[in-house]
Amino acid sequence: MTHTYRDPEARGQRPLAGLLLTLLVIPLLILPAVVRGGFSSGDALILAVVTILGLLVAGAVYRNQSFGVCSEIRLDDDGTCELETKRRVLRLHVHEIYAVRYHPETDESSESYEIRCKDGKLHVERTMTDFLDFVRRLKMLNPGVDLIRFPADAGFALERTDGAGIDVGRFIRSAFFPAVVVLLLIWVAVQNGH
Repeated sequence: MTHTYRDPEARGQRPLAGLLLTLLVIPLLILPAVVRGGFSSGDALILAVVTILGLLVAGAVYRNQSFGVCSEIRLDDDGTCELETKRRVLRLHVHEIYAVRYHPETDESSESYEIRCKDGKLHVERTMTDFLDFVRRLKMLNPGVDLIRFPADAGFALERTDGAGIDVGRFIRSAFFPAVVVLLLIWVAVQNGH
């Protein structure tokens, strides 16, 4: 049986927004030169640099959204997996997926995931339908897959080996601070007792 997971929003994204923004900025850079009555070599240099940087950024955004964002996942019970982006389909076996990383929501970005496989990394948005079901099935078919930084309430047991799936630094800080406070309180109590 094939289980299909889709991100309805990934197909509607417009990767050429950076190119359009660049095309809108160029007239703003040309306007002062037109008002002054001509281009100086400095104006031409600034215009060329902004145009080149804009096109490079637009190209990088287009490449990432076309090849690096997963829009559909198809997982067969036999372990065959297809990861589809806008421009390609990666066909692989679940044993070729070695990790899935959870990225929590921050001020700069929304909650997301990252599938790591032999062919690279694919970004998965939180809008992917039933993505945790995919992760559960993946873990059943490939028990060796690392689930990195998944929250404890994700609904399935996570294997935690060598810090995979757990932030070791945060764990040490959370255990260390209360221990230091308790030791300080004991020391103060002992000093006041003398």
